[in-house]
Amino acid sequence: MNPINWWSRISALFTKEFYFELNASWHRRKFSLSSFRSSWYSLAKAISITNQLENYGNQGDLIFYSYWLDEKAIALALLKKKFSNIQVISRAHGWDVYEERHPNSYLPYRHLLLDRLDSVFTISNNGKNYLSGTYPGKTRKIKLSRLGTMPLQGILQKRNGECYQIVSISSVIPLKRVDKILDLVSSIKNDNIHWTHIGDGPDFEKIKNQALEKSKTNSNFSFNMLGHVPNSELRDLLTKEYFDLFINLSETEGIPVTIMEAQSAGIPVLATNVGGTSEIVNTQNGFLVEKDFTSESTLTIISNFLSSDETEKQQKRNASFENWRQNYNATSNYSQFVEILTNLNSHSS
Repeated sequence: MNPINWWSRISALFTKEFYFELNASWHRRKFSLSSFRSSWYSLAKAISITNQLENYGNQGDLIFYSYWLDEKAIALALLKKKFSNIQVISRAHGWDVYEERHPNSYLPYRHLLLDRLDSVFTISNNGKNYLSGTYPGKTRKIKLSRLGTMPLQGILQKRNGECYQIVSISSVIPLKRVDKILDLVSSIKNDNIHWTHIGDGPDFEKIKNQALEKSKTNSNFSFNMLGHVPNSELRDLLTKEYFDLFINLSETEGIPVTIMEAQSAGIPVLATNVGGTSEIVNTQNGFLVEKDFTSESTLTIISNFLSSDETEKQQKRNASFENWRQNYNATSNYSQFVEILTNLNSHSS
């Protein structure tokens, strides 16, 4: 999409939606200079997008779909006002759902979105319950539709080396707390721990240097920070390497696609109990720890698991894969989503 032009910025200041949003933020005690800017910017960007979509509004009964509940979804809400015959829907994940993740706990135009969109599909029950509880009058529009990942081929069933392999996948940003993952994996007492991290970000070099220092003082710890890896290469790695455990210690989440990827390879998962993570990780397929976990207790969990017999480990691996197969297989989940969209279109005809 084109960058926001000045006409869109000026137009936003003269819309009913803008002043309704300012009034709503005031009554919810969320009005501030920051919320003013956010509501103005978001609407200006949405207007710019809407202007580019208008030519499609007259082309019959169409479904317009936004992957995020953000400015693009706001644009579809504006488009629906002009073309009542179209269907407009959006997915909703994590950062675009939970208001407390944002300055002043504010996300703009929530009422507008839930008023005008035909359906909002959350990726987790936690997100669905959050929106339904925050906006109880719009419950019927809020539906669950899980994401998924494609099946892997030829998963390794036995360790292909002497060391325990632990993997994490995320951006290297404060929210993901990769530094805490490093602190844990470098402190595990079991012999020969190798940590692989996939993903880059502004803190990548800092964490890599910290890992290097820890490997110098602990001969049993080694690591490989791969940085950004294309998805095709990531999937290839998950089939060729036997990882004993996947770790995610994020402060907030929706339902991480990276956990879906790990479970598709049958890897048990240790993760923080935030957002919708408890819907994908449980005691059968892994371990949930609290957001403010203690290192000592979490290290005990990891060490006990790595030291457990192969039967117990294989049970968790099987449960991890089964959870993916039943709930997060993209082949079935996206087929179901297409069927939902088909029904939406047929009902509008």
